[in-house]
Amino acid sequence: MPYFSLDQSRAPLYVITFDGAATDAEFDKYLEAVTNIVERKRKFGLILDALRTERPTSRRRQLQSEWLKHHDANLRAYSTGTAFVIGSALVRGGLTAIFWLQPPAMPTTVVSTLPEAEAWVTQRMLEHDIEPGRLR
Repeated sequence: MPYFSLDQSRAPLYVITFDGAATDAEFDKYLEAVTNIVERKRKFGLILDALRTERPTSRRRQLQSEWLKHHDANLRAYSTGTAFVIGSALVRGGLTAIFWLQPPAMPTTVVSTLPEAEAWVTQRMLEHDIEPGRLR
C-alpha cells in the first residue's frame, strides 16, 4: 500500500490520506503532489487525513518546514484552509500549540474525524464562493 493517496475527484477540495510510514522517495512524491496543487495558483481546500500514519522523522519534519517556507506566498494567496485529521488527542494538542506559536500561512485546524475536517474546509471554501464536492 502506498504511503499516501490523493483524491482529486472533488477539486478544488483535495484529500490526502496517509497510511503507515513513508520511504524518502514516497515522502518526496507527497511533497511533489502538494506542490502541484499549490502551484496551480487557484483557490483550494485541503484535508490531510493522518489517522493511519506514523509520526514523521525529524528529517521529514524539516523537509516539510522548508516546503512550507518556500510556498508561503502561494499558500497565503490560494489556500482557503487546511484541516489535519489526527486520532491522538496528545498529537492534536501538540500540533495546535505549534500553530499558536508559529501560525501557518493558511487557515488551519486540527480535528479528530474526517466529517469535522470536511465541514471546516467546506465552510472556508464557501466563504471564498467556492463550492466543493462532498466526501463519499
